[in-house]
Order: sequence, then structure tokens, then C-alpha cells
Amino acid sequence: MQFKKRIFLVTLAVAAIIFLLGIFMGEKLDEWRVVESDLLIEEAFLDSESFVVESQFLETFGAESCETLEPRLRSLSRSLFKTGTLLQDFDEKKMSNLGQYDDLKRKHYLNQMKAILLNKQLQEDCGTENKVVLFFFKVDDADSQIQGEVLDAFVRIVNDSHVFSFDVDFDEPSVEVMKTHFNITVSPTLLLNFEYKMEELTYVGDVLAYYDLE
Repeated sequence: MQFKKRIFLVTLAVAAIIFLLGIFMGEKLDEWRVVESDLLIEEAFLDSESFVVESQFLETFGAESCETLEPRLRSLSRSLFKTGTLLQDFDEKKMSNLGQYDDLKRKHYLNQMKAILLNKQLQEDCGTENKVVLFFFKVDDADSQIQGEVLDAFVRIVNDSHVFSFDVDFDEPSVEVMKTHFNITVSPTLLLNFEYKMEELTYVGDVLAYYDLE
């Protein structure tokens, strides 16, 4: 009887250690995710600031900017898309230190908003034909997750694509303004080139068809 009791206590202690170790490792993994995301977001922020300064310099001195800026904006958009994909993956894994993570997510969304405005400016000033897609999704929504995979494929197929993703439930005033302006009420929703709305799950063939790329 004493032996069984001892075995039970040892088993309980081992289980408790494993449980605490799991919590510790989870927190450390979340810290690593925050650091990794922060580095990517900071890099994107510096890229967007550099882009704005470069654009203003060329405009101030009357230099031709369209051919110079279009590749830079494409690179910035790809960087933001990569960061957005990473953050969505972290959303699904349920970060434990949500305060820090929400700050990173907000920085990323503000970076995206800046890139969206730059895209719109280039469309108007230079007549660019970039394929701009705004993707509004919900975390833990099956259709939103599939829609993200569809857009991954779209980005691989279309070189001059610019995809920007936003969690419709995230508390960020600029996102709320955009949702109100474009009347976003359904998730997932795609907004193509700031004018054509595709509500609910949309497959890659339909997106390609809009851009006459089938």
C-alpha cells in the first residue's frame, strides 16, 4: 500500500513538472514569435518610410518616379504579405502574451494601410495596373482560412499582385474606417482594385477572371 502511494505521488509530481514545463515552453515560444514578428514588421516599416521619402524626393525634384517606384512597392507588398501570413498563423496558435501581440498586429495593419495608399496613388499618378486585393477575414473561420490559401496561390501566379489582409474583429480605428467605407459586412470578403467586392469564399479562378488572367 505504501509502495502504491509512493508511485502515485511520484507520477503526480512528474505530471506536474511536465505541465509546468509545457507552460514555460509555450510562453518562450510565444516570446520568440513576438520577436520574429517584430523584426519583420520593423523592416516593413522602414521599407515603407524609405519608399515615402524616395517618392517625395523624386516628386520634389521633378524626376520620373513611376518606373522607379513600382518595383519597390511590389517588394514592399510582398514583404507585408509574408508578415501577414505569419501573423495569421500565430492567430491560429493562440498567442499567450496577447498585449504585445496586439501591438505588433496593429503596427502591421498601419504598415498595410500606408502601402494601400501608396498603391492607390501610383494607380492614379502612373496608371499602374497592379492587382490590389484587400482581404477581410475572421480568425478561426474555416472559409477565411481557405480564402487565405487561395490568395497564397494567387500571389504565386500573379507577379504584380498586392494582397493586404485584415482581421475584421481586430480593434483598430483605421480598419474600422475602411470596413465602413467599403461596406464590409461578410467574412471572408475580397475587394479587388478598391472597387469590385467578392463576398464569401472565392476561388482563385474567379479572382484571375476579374483581372482577365485565366
